[in-house]
Amino acid sequence: MTLLEATTTLIDAVRTYAPEEDRSIARAVKRMEKRLFILQVREAKARKRNRVKAFWNAMGLFDGGVCTPTRKACFICPACKQKLYFGDFIRNAEFSKGGRFEQMSCPHCACLMEAGK
Repeated sequence: MTLLEATTTLIDAVRTYAPEEDRSIARAVKRMEKRLFILQVREAKARKRNRVKAFWNAMGLFDGGVCTPTRKACFICPACKQKLYFGDFIRNAEFSKGGRFEQMSCPHCACLMEAGK
């Protein structure tokens, strides 16, 4: 259980079982809700950061570069030789929580690209 899940569970339990007229509990719940919001923002930023890191990791594995006409970062599918951009990567890739590329299926030819191969 992560800190985010634990905080959410505690807030739900307090709202359910605590008396509503207790001001100290209401104040504590409000503080915990602010902390929960901060944790949610941090998680969203970490997820975004890990997506970008995984894309750059995949570019390194599959000899990526910059597409000349569009000037966007891309890498080439080893099977069908189509260019794969960041949007294709996000929709079809799996990556670890640390931002390491694990595997991806090509949207054009459905071949499976893996990190170790």
